[in-house]
Formats: sequence, structure tokens, C-alpha cells
Amino acid sequence: SASATASASATASSSATASSVSFRERDICAPKWPRGDQHSDAELGTLAELHCARGARVREYEVLAVVETDKVSVDIKAPADGVVLQVYVAEGEVVMERQPVFRLREEAEPGADEQAAGREWARRYAKRREDEAAEEAAAQEDEAAAAAEELAYATRLPATAEAVSHPAAAHLQQPDALIRWARAAAGEEVTA
Repeated sequence: SASATASASATASSSATASSVSFRERDICAPKWPRGDQHSDAELGTLAELHCARGARVREYEVLAVVETDKVSVDIKAPADGVVLQVYVAEGEVVMERQPVFRLREEAEPGADEQAAGREWARRYAKRREDEAAEEAAAQEDEAAAAAEELAYATRLPATAEAVSHPAAAHLQQPDALIRWARAAAGEEVTA
């Protein structure tokens, strides 16, 4: 009887301790685009980047995943500090609007390594910025190559077109007109 009383008091004290620390768990869902249809859940896009794994400590507003749509990239952010309990969608999978993507416990588990999580987040953030800068540099190189190609058409045109000096071809003295004329002469489709 004394051991039963001690056991009951130990259970009561552990229940009191557990209830003083409340862990709120909730799903983090993909957003819904504002449209007229209130009840349909359409395909949002493809999960392109996954920035955390099960058990990862995350901070409020930290980007947990990126969903690529046909027009934009959508960041899925943590609504609060916490620990990721479950990842429902893998990279490359289709994500529907309002679909749960993560399960989050909003209060950190004891002993979670906050510094390691912060370093990992900073590493991924820096990598993402580097990738964006590389894409921008590639786009600028493509634009420069296109401009160089048009300049090449314009500079070699007078050597191949005897009709440019004819009075009826005076409109061809404009650089844009020269480029269109040279492309048409080369057999390319030309739009006005």
C-alpha cells in the first residue's frame, strides 16, 4: 500500500511536470492562390527545394521548402520556432494547394542543437543566393551573345547586299531594318 501511494504520487508529479511544458503540434500547409473558386484544391507546383529534415530545429519565418509553379517560386516558411516532426512531401513531388507539407512541434525539444541548425540554415541560404547569382550571370551572358550576333549581322550586311545603295532601299539604312533584311535574305523567318 505504501509503494502504491509512492507510485501514484510519482505519476502525479510527472504528469504535473509534463503539463507545465506544452508542445503544440500542427501541420504546415502549402498556400492557396486567391481565385474565385473557394473550395477546389488545385495543383500548386513541384517541390523544388527541401531545406530541412525530420528532427531539424527551425526558426520562425525560416524557409523550409520552395515550390516551383509555372510562373513563380513559392517559399513555405515556418510559422514559429520549433522542431520538424514529419516531412510529408519529397523533392520532385507535386504539391497541391493547402496540402500539408510538414508537421511542426512549436516548442523546441530539450537538447536541440540550435547552433548547428543555424549554421545549416546559413549554409543553405548562402548556396541559394550563389545559385541565383550564377543564373543571373548566365542570363546576362546570353543577352550579350544575342547582341553580338545582331551586331555581326549589321556589320557584314553591306558586303553582301548590293541593293542597299539603291534609292528604293533607303529605308534599309536603319539598323533594325538592316538586320531584318539580312535575316530575310538568309532565309530566316522575319517578324515586323
